[in-house]
This record gives sequence, C-alpha cells and structure tokens, in this order.
Amino acid sequence: MSLTLGDLSQKKTINESALPLNDPRWAKLEGGYHGTPYDASITLRQLEQANSLEEVNKVYEELWNDLHPQGDVGIASYYAVPHMVRIAKEKGLIDCNVLGLVSIIKIQRHKKNPILAQVSGLEKRARLLVPFVWTR
Repeated sequence: MSLTLGDLSQKKTINESALPLNDPRWAKLEGGYHGTPYDASITLRQLEQANSLEEVNKVYEELWNDLHPQGDVGIASYYAVPHMVRIAKEKGLIDCNVLGLVSIIKIQRHKKNPILAQVSGLEKRARLLVPFVWTR
C-alpha cells in the first residue's frame, strides 16, 4: 500500500492568498528577533532563484537564523511558511531544512511567541498546505 501527502487530508479551495513576496508589508513584520523587523520576502525570493544546493543551503541558513533564533518566532516566520512549502514543492527540494523549519515554527508558536490567530487566515492556509505539521 502506498500513501501520498494528498491522501492525508481533503483538498479544499483556498480563497485567501498568501502574502505576496512583493507586498511592502513584509518590511514591517517581525522575524524571530522580537522588536526587530525582518523582511523575509527578500530571502524567500533568493530561495526561489537558487540554482544549486549550495545556494539553497545558504538561504536556509539565513532563514533559520532570522525566523527562529533561540526559540523565538515572529509574524514573518508564520507568513514565510506557505512560501517555503511552495518553493520546496516547485523545486522538488523536500529536505530537513524545509521540514525542520516549518515544524519548529509550529512548535515554537506555543511558547511566548505571537499568537497565530492574530494572522488572518494564515493557520488555515498552512494546515491545508502541510496538514501533518499543523495538526493540533
């Protein structure tokens, strides 16, 4: 018996889109360093354009450092999740970086970090994209 991720949850249409990478609001979102804005859209665009595993790993190193430093995550961390999943799927790069970082953002949101409910529709989108990670 074989099983794919799509078999684990119902497929639903999402009427609310993710925050586009060219949206100026990225510049004002906090990353993992609370009180400090981190424009993750710049790094996510670099990930989209990366052509080698070395480039991908370098970009993920920055994402790990700025979206999850010392157990903290911010609103930019949450908004980055759908883009990391999309890019990984498009590039066929499902590895410990995307799985680990998405998972740790989920875990850390319960520990003195911004409440995900403050982000309209984000948790719903993230659950539909990665149901096994976002299950409560």
